[in-house]
Amino acid sequence: MKPVISIYILLFLVTIVAITGCGKNDMSQEETITPVDYSNIDLKNKTVAVIQTAVKGRWQHVKDSIFGWAGWDVIFPQNRYISLLPNDSVKVEYNGAVTLYDKGSYIWGRSIHTADSVYTFTIPGRVNWVMDKIFNDTLKIDAWPDLIYLKKLN
Repeated sequence: MKPVISIYILLFLVTIVAITGCGKNDMSQEETITPVDYSNIDLKNKTVAVIQTAVKGRWQHVKDSIFGWAGWDVIFPQNRYISLLPNDSVKVEYNGAVTLYDKGSYIWGRSIHTADSVYTFTIPGRVNWVMDKIFNDTLKIDAWPDLIYLKKLN
């Protein structure tokens, strides 16, 4: 009978020690959450929610780098604005004309542009964009064979 009682006492003591603070968690300390700097962020390895938050808003189309038969060509569009809306639609304003493209979707998979698995923003028959990164409030979009650069307006 004594060994059975000592096992119960041992289990009781272990339970008391586990409950009362064998751990080092201090409930009085609050977790510090570091805010995300969306003006400089690599988007290729981020979740859809982070990508959507980072890219939504109005952007000015500032540069296209196009790869063609003669190599790279750079175009600086004038009066072209692209709005990436919260419902994943795209509004393009060019010289006063406005075009609204249907709701797109983010698809995870191997990019046809790179060897990486990334989210590709797709509007069927319209765009296949890999949101590459934002640097100094400029969004770089990989739309092979083009690289599109958009400057954040709001």
